[in-house]
Amino acid sequence: MSVINKNSKSIYPLNLDAKLSREDGRCAKKENSVNNPNLDEMAKNMQFIGVPFGIEPNKRHPQDFFRFGRIKFQLKDETGQFYNKDIKNKTHLANKLGALLLANVQREDPAKSQTKQGSKKQNKGKE
Repeated sequence: MSVINKNSKSIYPLNLDAKLSREDGRCAKKENSVNNPNLDEMAKNMQFIGVPFGIEPNKRHPQDFFRFGRIKFQLKDETGQFYNKDIKNKTHLANKLGALLLANVQREDPAKSQTKQGSKKQNKGKE
């Protein structure tokens, strides 16, 4: 069975972007959102959630035309049973996925790294 069919739902990187408001398309809670979410990171963390998914790297969100990629997923199997009993809708999935992205130790937030570099330069000038 293909994951991408009429019952599939979509999640885009902008659905997890902390810079955006709910009105602009963010689905996850602010505390479960990340800056500049990456489709590859999202796909790696989707494996831990336990729902079948497929990646469409060339698709774009209508409101965010310059960022590529989306993930198509299914919450229920053919019999109507949830694949993951904790994930009942797209919002639950977005919050869980965002929490996993935040928990990923290897993720380096570009805004924070620039702030760290800027503070080092300031300290050097004062010494």
